[in-house]
Amino acid sequence: MAIAKLNGKRPFIQKLPGIGPDKNGRNEDLIVGMADEVTVGGIKTAVLCGETVRKLGRTTGVTEGKVVSINASHRSTHPITQEFVDYDRQIIIEPTKGGILDGSRFKNFGTSGDSGAVVINEWNQVVGLLHAANSLDRDLWAALGSTCSGATLNTRVGLYGSAAPIHAVVDLMKIDIIKSPGINTSSTPSGPTPPALPTPSGPVIPTGALVPGMGVVRLPLAAADLLRSAVLDEVINNLFASPLGRKILELYELHGPQARDLLDHDRRAKIAWHRNHGPAFAAKLLANMESLDQPIPQQIEGLPLDEMMRRVCDVFVSRGTPDFAAAGERYLPIAFDLLRGATTIREALDRVRAYEGAV
Repeated sequence: MAIAKLNGKRPFIQKLPGIGPDKNGRNEDLIVGMADEVTVGGIKTAVLCGETVRKLGRTTGVTEGKVVSINASHRSTHPITQEFVDYDRQIIIEPTKGGILDGSRFKNFGTSGDSGAVVINEWNQVVGLLHAANSLDRDLWAALGSTCSGATLNTRVGLYGSAAPIHAVVDLMKIDIIKSPGINTSSTPSGPTPPALPTPSGPVIPTGALVPGMGVVRLPLAAADLLRSAVLDEVINNLFASPLGRKILELYELHGPQARDLLDHDRRAKIAWHRNHGPAFAAKLLANMESLDQPIPQQIEGLPLDEMMRRVCDVFVSRGTPDFAAAGERYLPIAFDLLRGATTIREALDRVRAYEGAV
């Protein structure tokens, strides 16, 4: 999520292009303020179980989903730094339409790059702020918070969305949701009508982003976690300092979501990652990280790093889209050459900075 202060030099447009009209066919692409909160089973909420909601995100565009929890509690862990945030009162959304990424047949409510998108109801009223998305398996579903009565895990979809309730967000940040000019609110309800019986009753999902919202409790990070986070920030700053480094960050932003989608949903990619000790490599690289002099493991379970990377990358490239494969074929040989024999993160970054080839 990003916050921008308007300076008045340029007009702003309060629209969600492509989001469509409201339930009555009016207010196309317009924001009709916030839905009022009601109390359901002791929970304050602006959206009800089973409601259809939509969002417009940078990566997946317009997607539609069904609310399967209005009172989720889950932990969100950053995939690299392992920093985490605990959430409660979160809205969990099962994808029902859109969000199919290249090379995947699964619908996703959102993915990396969509954080900060407002979630709207059928009346184009804002009800939540998307901050995370993750796939679920039966163990996660069974182990977590509270879902709507009758909600069950759908294994035929990709990433569920997690959204913070919008009233909590605006109260915490002391902001307003500005209505679009020209809206027609005649016969538009101010908020949801509470059901006769409380609806929450079962579990919800953890996700993978770090976005603050009401009901969030940030647990204190250990000293080792803070050091690792600082080192990873330094890695990013170093990459920004060279043409190849910036290209690496660009490729991560562009193709990272598909790589994660393959790891979550493609059986061959998942097998290649685990069979070639990918999790063990990541754990060993990040363990006790204190500086850029962190050693890069040269062997994992007896398998040379270069061989491990080639085996995993070959499978991922073969399972991805043409653009994904083309990027891999173009840049992975460069990565292999630069990493070969690099004993520390600093040494690898120095090689990236000294690279003089075309990018």
